Amino acid sequence: RIQPDEGMSLSFGAKLPGPDLRIKPVEMDFDFMIYADSAMYKVIAEIVKEEFRQIGVDVQISPVKWALMLEKLHKKEFDACMLGWAMSWKQDLFQIWHSSQAEAPESSNAIGYKSPELDKLIDQQRVTFDPAKQKELYHKMHRILYEDQPYAFLFVDKQTGGYVSRIQNVNYYKIRPCKDHREWFAPPGLARK
Repeated sequence: RIQPDEGMSLSFGAKLPGPDLRIKPVEMDFDFMIYADSAMYKVIAEIVKEEFRQIGVDVQISPVKWALMLEKLHKKEFDACMLGWAMSWKQDLFQIWHSSQAEAPESSNAIGYKSPELDKLIDQQRVTFDPAKQKELYHKMHRILYEDQPYAFLFVDKQTGGYVSRIQNVNYYKIRPCKDHREWFAPPGLARK
């Protein structure tokens, strides 16, 4: 394995250290399904396409409407897709990541990811009530997902919020959806009628 800090630049056809080893271009293509109504997804998909083009991989971007996207995800009829998950770090990972959901019809584990090691931690987390132990389990689960990379986690978008000063008990949280309107209220003297 060649480490980037060895100062070596590799490209297609470059000579590798050792007995006459060469990197050969591999013809590859895949379909990249994205949500059609998201301008941001289209921009990101074009960047992905260009990055893959530079290494000889042809990416066909397929924008689809949400209903068709869900159908294709549930049937596992796609090569790659871009989705946006909105969840807390302290979420039950069973629905998306547990191996038992990999082949389940219409499951959220659309990529068919399986990890017996992660399954054990998910099962343990679901019956653990001690917050310190839960945190430890989440860290272990997140580490496995980081190392396995079943998804390419691209970014977490930032949000800006504002409110009218007559509204009280406004709290913003670090985890999406970042707010809970049910907490907000206007005192009787400031409430609109």
